[in-house]
Amino acid sequence: MNKKLSAALAYSAMLAACSDGMPSNEHYTQAINRFAEKQAVCLPLVLNIRHSSDRNVLVPLALGSSEIKIASQSRRGEDINKTALKQLDILADEGFYKRSKEDKPVAKDSDESIPIVIYTLTEEGKQRSRLQKDEPPLFCVGRMEVTHIHSAALSQQTGGPLTARVDYDSRFVGEEWLPELLEIGGLKTLPINLPGTQTAVLVETDDGWKDSREVR
Repeated sequence: MNKKLSAALAYSAMLAACSDGMPSNEHYTQAINRFAEKQAVCLPLVLNIRHSSDRNVLVPLALGSSEIKIASQSRRGEDINKTALKQLDILADEGFYKRSKEDKPVAKDSDESIPIVIYTLTEEGKQRSRLQKDEPPLFCVGRMEVTHIHSAALSQQTGGPLTARVDYDSRFVGEEWLPELLEIGGLKTLPINLPGTQTAVLVETDDGWKDSREVR
């Protein structure tokens, strides 16, 4: 092999090595999506529950509450709260709530009772619930996902890791069970305001690129 060909091959190998070492939009997307999945999108979701009395009284109950009790029949024997029960059954089937039943007397020492369905938040459900002080809990229903990388600016301080300041757009991705939950309630989508162009600061680590908030 002549010297010119050897030099050309060596130069090509060096360029390939440099190219492999440079971050790409795919690296940025993976890092941002991984962090976004841990953060989740959590919203105040409330079910309007009809009271078991003959009065048409609605009681708001938030998804993510530790326990939700719903009457499945009124005192007249009429089936009530069918929509809310179907929605909570979806969450119970996903393992977020444990379902049980009881008959509750309508008054102390009364022989008359009404059937109650009880939904108790499971450990898996607690991971999706976000408690708020003096406010109903939030319930996590999806995540944000990168749709486009606008730009990335690399920088590195002396002795520090390589960092990238990345501007990107994203969209909401709901959990698989969310469309059915919404459809039963008469909704097609959730009123989620997309944040527009965002900025993430990523850090190169021994385990790949990560959001800077993961490595603090």
